[in-house]
Amino acid sequence: MKRALAMAIIALMLLTNTINVYADDWPPPKAFDVISGDGSMVFRFDPGRGDFFDRESTATAAVYYATETPELKYSVESIRSWAYESEFFFSEDFKYFAFAPQASQNTVLEFYGNGELMMSYTVDDLVKDLSAVRYTITTAMWLTREGLSGIEQSLAHNTLTLTTVDNLTYVFDISTGAILEPSDREPLSGAATDIVDSDWLILRVAITIIVFGCTTFILIRRKRL
Repeated sequence: MKRALAMAIIALMLLTNTINVYADDWPPPKAFDVISGDGSMVFRFDPGRGDFFDRESTATAAVYYATETPELKYSVESIRSWAYESEFFFSEDFKYFAFAPQASQNTVLEFYGNGELMMSYTVDDLVKDLSAVRYTITTAMWLTREGLSGIEQSLAHNTLTLTTVDNLTYVFDISTGAILEPSDREPLSGAATDIVDSDWLILRVAITIIVFGCTTFILIRRKRL
């Protein structure tokens, strides 16, 4: 019986990634403004309900001319509700920006031009040695430094530079989302994946419940016999 219980626990850990999955606690996202360096434009974000498990985002985001009566420059399409000010990196003219969502195990980098999504990258796109990635309940720790401190922006060159946990350094063009370096690697298409982060989390929880229930049922039957 002890052997069966041990095997059941190991199977449960493998299925749910609890060997290297850690808990995390994200504060609810709040509305915020980001003003351009010259003060001529402002980016406004409102998370709406800000529910991580919403299949459809309720967020609204747009760039306005910072005049006495703000005039819309462009609206941002289909941006997720669970976002924070520190996750946005804007070009100097505010035409382009990169978004690096931390509360994500799938898509970790998106590039927008005039409000339209141009390119997105997943953990699988950027990390070759996936065994080096640590996971929490809602995040993938794929950078060499925790959080977004490992992402460096150059306004002069309009680029983002980062290094992954398996020591791959990338330089991205914010205006296109293309990879400029390493030069020996072809730019990725950055196609979105079929399963969104919340769907993947729900699936893992469902598998955990099913496996745990079946294991408990088998152990109880064996004990009665």
